[in-house]
Amino acid sequence: MHSRKVLDLLIEGIQIIDFDWRYLYVNEALAAYQNTSREAIIGKTIFERFPAVENSEIFKISQRCMLEREEQIAESDFEYPDKTKKRFELKIKPIEEGIIILSVDITHRYEAETKIKRANHLYNFISELNHKIVKVKDQ
Repeated sequence: MHSRKVLDLLIEGIQIIDFDWRYLYVNEALAAYQNTSREAIIGKTIFERFPAVENSEIFKISQRCMLEREEQIAESDFEYPDKTKKRFELKIKPIEEGIIILSVDITHRYEAETKIKRANHLYNFISELNHKIVKVKDQ
């Protein structure tokens, strides 16, 4: 099986970007993450797709990988035109053509972790409060 066909089968979003920041390849998962078709992405630059991307932290991380040729891992929030947001884990790796970015939607995991942190914080607060109440009753 051709390697690009294998990439099309993955659930991770995959994008290959050249040194001019042009999309050489995206798989179906990545197109779905961006709510568009592969044809609407391939051949365009990231600047054409996302005009303000140069100011983003994720661009700076991608640029570091592109220039220094060292793998980068990051998490990034993506806001859609309808104002919904998703959180992605990104692995950015240097390749001969430029960089390859693997994206995984971690929105549900991130939201669950956030809820657990809030619950733990509340539990610790209540526990401290109960401890103080018991201490006051003893005195």
